[in-house]
Amino acid sequence: MANAQVQVKTQATLVNRISAFVFISLGFTGIAAITSWLSYRGFQEVVTSQFRLSQLSQKIIYIDEVLTMSARMVAFTGDPSWQKRYQEFDPQLVSALEEAQKLAPAFFREQVAKTESANTRLVALEQQAFELTKRGNRQAAIAILFGKEYEELKQTYSQSITATLQATERVITDNLNSAATQTLVALILSVIAFPVLLGSWL
Repeated sequence: MANAQVQVKTQATLVNRISAFVFISLGFTGIAAITSWLSYRGFQEVVTSQFRLSQLSQKIIYIDEVLTMSARMVAFTGDPSWQKRYQEFDPQLVSALEEAQKLAPAFFREQVAKTESANTRLVALEQQAFELTKRGNRQAAIAILFGKEYEELKQTYSQSITATLQATERVITDNLNSAATQTLVALILSVIAFPVLLGSWL
């Protein structure tokens, strides 16, 4: 009778240990899975938005150059086809700036705001140049488009975009490093979970 009780207690202890090992191993496996999923999801969302912001910054630079060239060609030649080209690209720039503003993290928004402010004033000067050209005063239009204020605004615009691009690259690098660290943690948890799970079944 005593031996039977000892055997029952031994079996109960063994079952409890196995159950504990199973629960621990499942816990480690669950943590590893959740960590991996959160790491991937967070990395994907942040890096995707930052890559898009980088693309937009480059697009803004390109469109800005097209607009500047078109405005100056209107003043130089008086050809309205250049103004038509300008009008085709201007909405694209507005759209790109609006999207960049939405995507930009808080510490980017100051640069994006500077870009928008400079762009608003540049557009005003370009429209003034167009009006002067229509009146036949192309020299005055050229003076505006090559004047000190216009060049300073172009410089501010360029510096803001460059700063945004550089900051974007830093954020992408930081996110890549962070994702690598989180993936490593998930891998370690998985490695720990495997022998525990194996031990529980043995």
